[in-house]
Amino acid sequence: MGRVAHLAGVRSHMIPGKDYGTYGKGQDSYYYHPGDVQRAAVAISEGRVDVPSIWRTDTPDGRRAEYWSRFRLRLTITIFLVWLGGGLGLMAWYLVPLAYEVLFVRK
Repeated sequence: MGRVAHLAGVRSHMIPGKDYGTYGKGQDSYYYHPGDVQRAAVAISEGRVDVPSIWRTDTPDGRRAEYWSRFRLRLTITIFLVWLGGGLGLMAWYLVPLAYEVLFVRK
């Protein structure tokens, strides 16, 4: 459930994702009570709900948290691609000479 919706006291229930057997499970979704959402939207816009500054991207803390979150994601993707490229490079380093030997040398 959304953290801000929980802070604002919005009633909700989870609808589990469809089970696909061997292929896994679909994404869960949430149903929020419409009246509570309308009340919470007014309360949030008027400032009656205390939303932590780290959750908001219009504050320095929130922008900093967003920056480091994206940085971690990009770093993780880069490390994975380097790992994948290294593995493929090692495989090519081994297989190209082997293929050359099999195709052209052993006749």
